Amino acid sequence: MLGAKVCPPRSKRYRMKGTVLRLSLLFLAGPYICNAQDTATPIEEQKATAMASTLLVIPASDFKDDVLFHLATKYLSQYRNLELVQIAIYTDANLARDSKGKTTFHVTYEYWKREFEERARKKSICAAVVLKYGNSASLRIRHVDGQIKEIKIAGDNVFHPVVEGVALDLVHVSFTYQGFGDASQLTAHFYLTLPRRITSKEATRLAKSFFDRLGISNVDLNLREDGWFIFDTFYPYMNPFSKEERPPTLQEAAKSVEFLCTPQQDDGCFQWSLGTK
Repeated sequence: MLGAKVCPPRSKRYRMKGTVLRLSLLFLAGPYICNAQDTATPIEEQKATAMASTLLVIPASDFKDDVLFHLATKYLSQYRNLELVQIAIYTDANLARDSKGKTTFHVTYEYWKREFEERARKKSICAAVVLKYGNSASLRIRHVDGQIKEIKIAGDNVFHPVVEGVALDLVHVSFTYQGFGDASQLTAHFYLTLPRRITSKEATRLAKSFFDRLGISNVDLNLREDGWFIFDTFYPYMNPFSKEERPPTLQEAAKSVEFLCTPQQDDGCFQWSLGTK
C-alpha cells in the first residue's frame, strides 16, 4: 500500500525558491480573496499532508481567462504550503466527476470505445486545470471551441516537463484514496506521454528524477508513447485536453509501451505493455 511519507528535505536553495513561489502566489491572489465575485461551487476537495485536489463548477458565462486565472491564484494561495496542488474547473458537474477516472477496475476495449464516443459527441466542453508541483504552477484551459491554451503562473510550464533530457507531455493527474479506514491515503496518479519509445531502465531513471522533483512519495507515474490509457482505472474515458480525437483500434493502442512506476517499487517501473512494431 502506498504510504504518505514526505521525501527528505531539499537543499536550502531549493527551499528558498519554494518560499519565493509561495509569496508570489499570495501577492497575485491578494486582491481577489476578499473582493472576487466568486461563483465557483466546490463539489469535492481531497487533501492530505503534502497535497490537495479540488473540483469546482462555475457558470458557463464565467468561463473566461481572467476569471479562471483569478480562481487559480486564489486557490494556489490557499494551498501555498503544499507540495502538489490541482484545481479542476468545469461548467458541468458530470464532466467534473468524469475527470476522476473510470470508477471501475475492469474495462473492455469495446466498453471503453462506446463511453469515449458518447462523451466525444458533446461539443460544448469547457474545462480548466491548475497544477502546481515543485517550484512551478500553470493553468491549462479548453474553451468551448476546442482550442486549448496554457498559461504559466510561476516557474516553468508544468504540463511539459523535461526530465533526464526527455521532453514529456503531462496529459492528466488523478487523485484517489487508497486503502481502508484510518490506513487510507491520498494518492496522485500522473499520466505522461513520451516522445519516443524508451526501455525499462530509461523509464526507471526518468521516474526517479520526476519523483524527486515532486517531493512526495504517495504518487505513481504512468507512461505511454500516446495518450490512450484505455484500461487504466483512474484515467478518464475521454480527456478534454487530449489532441487525439479519433479512438485507436485495439491493435493501434497495442503499439505503445506502457509503464507504471512508483517510488516504493524496488525495480522502479513495471512494464504493462511491451509495445508492438
